Amino acid sequence: MNVLYLVEPGSHLEADRRDFAIIISTSLNNPQNDAIAHRQPIRETQQIVIFAGCTVGRTASRAIDRYRIPFSFIGDKGSITAHNHLHETPVYAPLQQERNRDREFCLAFAQSLLRGRWMPRRPNFPLAW
Repeated sequence: MNVLYLVEPGSHLEADRRDFAIIISTSLNNPQNDAIAHRQPIRETQQIVIFAGCTVGRTASRAIDRYRIPFSFIGDKGSITAHNHLHETPVYAPLQQERNRDREFCLAFAQSLLRGRWMPRRPNFPLAW
């Protein structure tokens, strides 16, 4: 399952005809310096998870709706603050909601995301700390 995660604060999701693009903003005053950090084909994306501080553009929102891709917004406290409801419930949705109530799972999930953020296997772009 290909899940697209937006975890970098200030990152922005956009889409073109074929791909989603995660754009990392390097400067709020100078949008010309924004860099595409990652591209992923829309048709291969099965879910999108968006963390606090990240945004979704109009083109990405349309693509999510057109391809009926489930998405979740995760608040700064680690709980799901919003998600879309599809007509048919995905197989994994009840399990995700059950695990969202499990405090230990939420903590382990957040730690694994941080480990992946701090120690990437292959950085595709320079990380700004």
